[in-house]
Amino acid sequence: MDDNTQKKSGGRLVLGKITAIHDAFILTDPTLTPADIRDRTGLPASTVQRLVAILVEQGFLDRADEGYRADVRMAHWDAPSLQGAELVDTARPVLEALRDETGETAALFQES
Repeated sequence: MDDNTQKKSGGRLVLGKITAIHDAFILTDPTLTPADIRDRTGLPASTVQRLVAILVEQGFLDRADEGYRADVRMAHWDAPSLQGAELVDTARPVLEALRDETGETAALFQES
């Protein structure tokens, strides 16, 4: 493998780890400690510490109490992806999670 190929695959590897860290955060558990992130991602503690520090520095994560949460910047970047999406399609995963967590009916009504 030449140096250029190694750099490209190394970049993908880091991006995969960063993606895993962001995937660890869920609506029902939005604040995670470094240990939570390590447990959910399977990444070594040193990797979690290094990448979380970078993500905080770059504004992708915020410090919150004893842990971290997704920064508002992520919502700003996510907003364009929802443009033009049907409200029901967007809300469905949240409503299903709410239903599953509470054992109750979850519904969304849109006024025309």
